[in-house]
Amino acid sequence: VLSVDLGPPGGPATLLAPGGRVVADVVNSAPTSAGGPAPVATVNVSRSGRRGWRDVLPRVRCTALASDDRLLAVGTACGCLYLYAPPGSGGWDACRARRASPPLVLGSPVAELHVSRPTGGGGGGDDGERPGRMVAVLSDGSFHVYLLQVAGPRLEYEGSVLPAMNTARLGSGPGAAFPRLARVQVTDTGHLLLVLWVAQGRSPPGGGAGGG
Repeated sequence: VLSVDLGPPGGPATLLAPGGRVVADVVNSAPTSAGGPAPVATVNVSRSGRRGWRDVLPRVRCTALASDDRLLAVGTACGCLYLYAPPGSGGWDACRARRASPPLVLGSPVAELHVSRPTGGGGGGDDGERPGRMVAVLSDGSFHVYLLQVAGPRLEYEGSVLPAMNTARLGSGPGAAFPRLARVQVTDTGHLLLVLWVAQGRSPPGGGAGGG
């Protein structure tokens, strides 16, 4: 089960909403046998443990989850990215969601997701505000950065995190394991920020993009 608070940390759409926090989670149902039913991912939006909305994704296994006060992003093992938004101007306080766009097909399993909004105001977005950004890192080391516009996400730039990870490994001395991606985000100025875990001669905990 993957779970995230909906909205900015401590914001009015989540922690201070009447009735408690609004949370999104995804439950993966795996087949019980080789000939059993296909996997299913169920996306839930709930408040204080009471579900207000759900979406069922057949033949899908969720691998990453990210959100803010305007968007819920669900990454999958089949390389698709499902995007959800609140149904109206009231935000996530309605404890419901809608599909914001058709799924983005990225081609490799989604390893990491991050959604961010600029801290300052001032144009650039379709609605007069500076657009937010979303970054998806895939299991093959590639990444895609999207501008979150009213008309839908628009690819801003893409590349690979592997050169940076290899440089970190080479700079860590003999015996250093290939690093793992601990965190990824996009800054207000649109630059990609990576936090890497580099361990000397042993494998780091957790998952993330990378390999040896």
